[in-house]
Parts: sequence; C-alpha cells; structure tokens
Amino acid sequence: RPHEPCQAFFSAHRPLREAARRELLAAGDSGREFLRRQFTHPDPRVRAAALTVLLDGTDCTIDLNGVAEKDPQTAIRAMAVHALAAQGNDVSRFTDAKHPAAVRTEAVASLKDSQLLLTLLSDKDPYLRHAAVRRLAHLPELLDTIDCESLADAQQRIGLLLAHRENGRPEGVRRVPSLLADPDEDVRFLAVKWIADHKL
Repeated sequence: RPHEPCQAFFSAHRPLREAARRELLAAGDSGREFLRRQFTHPDPRVRAAALTVLLDGTDCTIDLNGVAEKDPQTAIRAMAVHALAAQGNDVSRFTDAKHPAAVRTEAVASLKDSQLLLTLLSDKDPYLRHAAVRRLAHLPELLDTIDCESLADAQQRIGLLLAHRENGRPEGVRRVPSLLADPDEDVRFLAVKWIADHKL
C-alpha cells in the first residue's frame, strides 16, 4: 500500500485515502495545488474527492463556477453549486432549464426572487417544485407578500399552500378559509388535509 499522500489519495483502501486527504491539506499550498489538479482527472470519484477535501479545508481559490458549469458529472456540478450557495453567492442562473435537475435543485436553496420561485412551483420536475416550496417556507417575509388568490396557476397555489403549511406560522393558518374556497379541487383537498393533520 502506498504511504506517500499523493499516491495514497488514489488508494482503494479507504482509511489510507482519508489519511492522505488530511496530510495533503496539512501540507499547505503544495497539497492543495495537487488536489486542484485532480479536477481534470478522468475518474469522477477522484474529482469529487478532491473537491470535497478542498471545500472541507475552506479553500478560497477553487473555481467553483467553472466546476458547476463544465464538469461532465452532474453530481459534481451540483456539489459546486451547493458550495457556491453556502458561500452566499448568487446561483440563480443555475436554475435555468438548460442545467440538469440536480444542479437546478441545489440552486433553489439560495433564491430570494419571488417570481422565479413561483415559476419553479409549477415546474414539471417534482423535486424542483419541492425545493421551491421548502425555500419559500424559509422566507416568511417573502411568502407573506405573495397573494395566493391572484395566481391563475393552481400548481403555484398548491405550492404556496404547502409552503405556508411547512412554515407553520399563524399568518399561514389564517389563509385556510380562502384555500377551502379555491376553485381547484386539489387545492381544496390539501387545505382540508392541512386542517385534519394539524387539528386546526
């Protein structure tokens, strides 16, 4: 088994790989530069491992935008978008339909644009719709500014209902009567279910 960290990093032996990762980070610039070079490695597991180690080591020189845009592996691109969002960067461009669903889903977690979130509530991908619901549920002030009854799209009204329900505030509960009168039967059904599940 190799013990030099640059070789052990590729080992099939997990404890050896983990030790090599720690040693490479501890080696400073030389170790980090070795890890950055792995972003072009043909094996996606190697690229993912290098990215993970550098992110854990709070490396500030990673070209996360480049990884998010160009890596051939969707999961690695999603990792990069997640990291960009966690750093407070605007990743709204990654919600565009040209990107894979996993990448778009990670980008939703940082959105603050009500119109974009409303658009995603009616997306054909259920994971994206769910991500938009969860994001709105964590933005109560933004959620309160959206007039559910004015929306023509029933899917968007359903999404807002679910966001208010997940948020759990009294402001959302007060919307239940209007939801019970919604012209769409699915909205009405979910409103009744909300009442039954939470004993309102």
